[in-house]
Parts: sequence; C-alpha cells; structure tokens
Amino acid sequence: MDEARLWGADLERAKLVRADLFGANLSGTNLQHADLRATRLTGAKNLTTNQLLKSLSLYKAELDDLIKAQVEEDCAHLLDKPGIDNNP
Repeated sequence: MDEARLWGADLERAKLVRADLFGANLSGTNLQHADLRATRLTGAKNLTTNQLLKSLSLYKAELDDLIKAQVEEDCAHLLDKPGIDNNP
C-alpha cells in the first residue's frame, strides 16, 4: 500500500492481519483495538507509538527499529503471541 493516504481514518477494531501499510500516511489514524498481527508497518509515515499502544496485537508486525524499541519499552505484551499470558 505504498503511499496510501489513511490520515484520520477510523480503523478501530479493524482486522489488518498481514496488511501491507509500507509508506502509508497514518497521521491521526485511529488504530484502537485494531489487529495488526504480521502487518507491514515499516516506512509508514506519521505513525506514532501512541497509536500502536492502543492496538490489539502487534505479534509478528514489521516495525521500524525506533518504533519497535519504544513499543518494547512501553507495552511489550503487544508483541507477544495473542492468547499467551507472559505476566508472572
């Protein structure tokens, strides 16, 4: 989806499993409870960690290194396989 213009789109609860959002403009896009498993988000423009932290899952999602590091620090469970409780 190179250069897709999804700014301000309401993708709440969308099932975007294995979607290719490379280069998509995600400025202001609502990703709350969106299923982003195995979604290609590398190169996405205006994507914030705050948007991703509201998603349902980022399991196997392709993320730019900086965003991935922020997600790992702030909400690592989103990167875990869904249905697995890794909390002690």
